Amino acid sequence: TSEIPKLSDVNPFVHVTIPEAFRNRRSIQNIPVHRRAISMQQLCAFGKLVLDVLNTERIVDPSNTVILTWSYINIGHIKELFVKRLTETCVCSLVELIAERAQDATWYVSYWSGTSFQEIL
Repeated sequence: TSEIPKLSDVNPFVHVTIPEAFRNRRSIQNIPVHRRAISMQQLCAFGKLVLDVLNTERIVDPSNTVILTWSYINIGHIKELFVKRLTETCVCSLVELIAERAQDATWYVSYWSGTSFQEIL
């Protein structure tokens, strides 16, 4: 039996091209934490990227050997597979990567890292 790789060792972008909005940092300066809100449009675009990867790649959760699906993937998986990988070269937050300027929140959504990403969207 082969060992299942850690999520941090999986490249989710083998067959899916990273959209331009997620490739190059948009903001020219660090955005204060309290002004790093993600818009619904940006969140949906990010969700589409996640869905495209899940529909293309077979990624297994190493903690319980379940294949990650849209209804199963949670914030912990998202952080390891997508956020860390997309932001590692620019050393910034996801919002700093995709936003052109500071963005103030209308709502604050609190979640547990095990919350399904589908439920958050």
